[in-house]
Amino acid sequence: MVERLVDAAVQGVLRPWRRRKAIDKIVADAVDRLPYTAKSYYKPTEWQTTATQLARQAVRQLGDDATMPEVQAAAVEAVDKIGAVFTDAKMRDEIMRWASLPWSLTDGEKESARQAIREAMAKLPMGTPRSQLEAARDHAIQMTVAGHEHRKLCAKIINSIVNEFSREDPKVSRQLQEAMSQVLAQLPVGAAEQVMVKICDEGLRPVRDAIIQRDKKSAVEVRVNRLGVSAVFDYLGTRHDIECSGFDDQWSTARKVWDKIQPILLQELLEAPSMTDQKIASRMEALANEHVDEFLEAQAQ
Repeated sequence: MVERLVDAAVQGVLRPWRRRKAIDKIVADAVDRLPYTAKSYYKPTEWQTTATQLARQAVRQLGDDATMPEVQAAAVEAVDKIGAVFTDAKMRDEIMRWASLPWSLTDGEKESARQAIREAMAKLPMGTPRSQLEAARDHAIQMTVAGHEHRKLCAKIINSIVNEFSREDPKVSRQLQEAMSQVLAQLPVGAAEQVMVKICDEGLRPVRDAIIQRDKKSAVEVRVNRLGVSAVFDYLGTRHDIECSGFDDQWSTARKVWDKIQPILLQELLEAPSMTDQKIASRMEALANEHVDEFLEAQAQ
C-alpha cells in the first residue's frame, strides 16, 4: 500500500517534468525545420531565437490538456511562419544584390535605383513569387534609367541654348537657361526630343525675333553712321546758298541736321535693307536739304 502511494507521488512529480522535456524536444525539432542558412550550430541565430519563442508561445496557448500531436502541430506551424519570413527576406535580398545597374548611372542615381527597388518590392506581400519581385525590380531600374536619359536630354538641349546665346549678356543667357529648365522640368520622363525642342523653340521665339531685329538695327546703324556729321558738314559746304560764320558754325549746323535726319535714315534702311551705300548717301543729302532750313531759320531768329 505504501509503495503504491510512493510510486503515485513520484509519477505525479515526474509527469510534468516528462511533459516539459517532450515539449522541449518538439520545439527543438520544429526549430530545426528552419532553412539551413537561418541556423547556426554554435550560437543560435536571431531566427532560431525568434522561432523558439514563437513556438513556445503557440504551445502555451494550447493549455496543459493539449495532446503531443497538437503541441507538435502548433510548434511546427509557428516555426514554419518564421521560416517563410526568412525565405522571403533572403530571396528579396538576393534579388536586390543581383540588380544589374547600368554603368552610365551616377552614384547618386544608382542609390536612387536601389531605393526604388526596395520600395517597389515592399509593396508586394510576403510570398510573392520571385518572378514578380524581379519584374518589380527591373521596372524600378527601367524608370531610373529613363529618368537618367531624360536628364541627359534636358542637359543637351539646355547646353545648345547656352551656346546659341553665348554672345548675349550673361545675365540674359542665365535667365533663358533657367526659364527653359523650368519648362523642361514640367515634361514627363520619356518625352521625345523633338517635342522638347519644339516647346523650347516656341518659348524662345520672341527672344530670337527680338535679337534678329536688334542685330538688323545694329547693322543698319553701322551703315548709316559711316556718313555721320562729317558727311552733312561736307554737304553743307557744297551749298553756296548757305552762309556760315566759320567752321564751328557749319559743324554745329551739321550736327543739328544729322541728329534730325539720322533716325529717318535708320527707319528707311530698316524698311529697305537692300539700299546701297550710294543710295543712302543720296538720301542723306536729300533729307539734309529738306531739313537744313529749319535750323538756319532758328539761328537767324
